[in-house]
Amino acid sequence: MKLTEWRFDQADDPERFAEAKLQLLSAAQWLARIERSFDPNAAQGKLALHSNDSGDIICTPSFENNLGVQLKIDDLSMQFTEDGKPSDHMIDVEERSPAHVEAWILVELLHRGVDRYKFSKDLPYDTSKMMSGDAIEFCPTEYQAELLQLSHWYRNAVGALKKAATTLASEDETPPILVEPQNLRLEIAVGDRVLGFSSGDLDRVGPYFFVAQADKEFGTSAEIVKVLEVSSKTTMDQVEEFLTTAPTPSSH
Repeated sequence: MKLTEWRFDQADDPERFAEAKLQLLSAAQWLARIERSFDPNAAQGKLALHSNDSGDIICTPSFENNLGVQLKIDDLSMQFTEDGKPSDHMIDVEERSPAHVEAWILVELLHRGVDRYKFSKDLPYDTSKMMSGDAIEFCPTEYQAELLQLSHWYRNAVGALKKAATTLASEDETPPILVEPQNLRLEIAVGDRVLGFSSGDLDRVGPYFFVAQADKEFGTSAEIVKVLEVSSKTTMDQVEEFLTTAPTPSSH
């Protein structure tokens, strides 16, 4: 990542940005549903999608003969992957409803010999405020600028988290960066702490990095102990210092 690309510009229109985030969050729920339906590990604990190495794509863990599904943040396009490689059939969600996306998923599962009757829309958290049904359509073109900005934030965040985790890790390999599907928060576990990033929530409208105490059972965050809100003036060095020098959370 070039330092000239590093920035966390604030949204010009908060309402439009909030709608773009809602569309991204709603699209990501289909990946969460696939994970919960077909990944045996998901039934044992919290759902956790993955980020790709560059941070601009959200992915499911592998399931059913090394299949997967990925979602591009900048345009909300989705496609299945086979052995980690994108398949030929991509769905452009422009002017398509969540019900249409569901139908596409079921057809793609059928074509791959996967028992589509295992697929369930049930999720272990509230999705009532997200897009659903066939009365509303995705419109990523309308929010192209906002989605591109979100994609840029996530690329920057993944780069910073990976760099900090490499600095802190006691082993040569660092764990993958996980994506919490209910809020699209990024997390990576390093020892007894979790380093993370959020594009904003009810408590903090803007983007922020955080350090949290690790959940020993699931390896995800339990309690946030330190927060760094970021803006266009925040440098990558400041973020790295925050992530790597934040006090280790107490085990008590």
